[in-house]
Amino acid sequence: MNSPEWIDFTLDVARRNGFEAKLVDASPIGEDFAFYQQKIAGVFIMIGSGGPYALHHPKFRVDDTALFPTANYLATLATEYLALHS
Repeated sequence: MNSPEWIDFTLDVARRNGFEAKLVDASPIGEDFAFYQQKIAGVFIMIGSGGPYALHHPKFRVDDTALFPTANYLATLATEYLALHS
């Protein structure tokens, strides 16, 4: 379960970083991240690049132009969260 505080925070940072941020419907996908969220509050972030194939499809290819903006977004999440909570 995603923490409401984390949902609001990550959506706000994403939008300020130029991403089209939105909530997606809950999915029954298998993901070990849920075990972390049993211990601490958090949020599962899905970042798409608009490609024609889903992540685990054999024809999926990473859109190289998405790498830097995504890395910047994740770094901004970390630095802003630490600035607010340290």
